[in-house]
Parts: sequence; C-alpha cells; structure tokens
Amino acid sequence: MSVKREELKNETTIYLDIDGVVAKLYETIAGRLKEKESEKNWSKWVRKLHESERLEKKSFWESFTEEKEEFYEEMEAYPWTKDLFKELKELAPTLFLSSPTPDTTSGGGKLKWLEKH
Repeated sequence: MSVKREELKNETTIYLDIDGVVAKLYETIAGRLKEKESEKNWSKWVRKLHESERLEKKSFWESFTEEKEEFYEEMEAYPWTKDLFKELKELAPTLFLSSPTPDTTSGGGKLKWLEKH
C-alpha cells in the first residue's frame, strides 16, 4: 500500500529527537571527558563509564556539565540536521522532542540550542 504525500501530511506528525539524532550530545560528553569512543557504542560506553565511576545518575551528568545550560546550548549539530528537518517538514508537521537529563538546566539549554540551530 502506497501512502500519498498529502495523506501523510494530513494524518501524521513527525517527532525528531535532539540528543544523538540532530545534536552531538554523546560526542560532547566524550570530549568533556577527553575520551574517544565510537558513536555506535555510545550507549554501552556511557553505561560502562557511569558504572566504573560508581556515580549516581545525577552525579554522573553533573560531572561533565559544569557550565550547565551552556553545555546543551553549545552542542554541535550534525551536518545533516538542517537538511533532515527541511525534508521531514515537507512530508508532515515535524516537531523536536527531547527528554531532560537529570541536570535541571538541560531543558533550557536544549531550547536555546533549538533557537540557535
């Protein structure tokens, strides 16, 4: 069954995640911690690092977000971010979404990131 563009536009909303999809959150974390790690293994790497440091989740996030809101605001966008958003919004309404990290300033920083990019 083929879906026509107009049908998709009228019946669908696309939600686009920020962290690790359009913004280089994990590369920023690795850079702050002066580690090199494959993007494909970031989840295992972050979990391993978190466990090896024996930090509570909140302490883990606070350990590399000293600048708080600026950490999130200054994350680099992936090269495809603007093109991806442009193409997706032509298909259907497209909204960004993101969960805040345990750092309470992450929401404000991510909003500033969206304004910037």
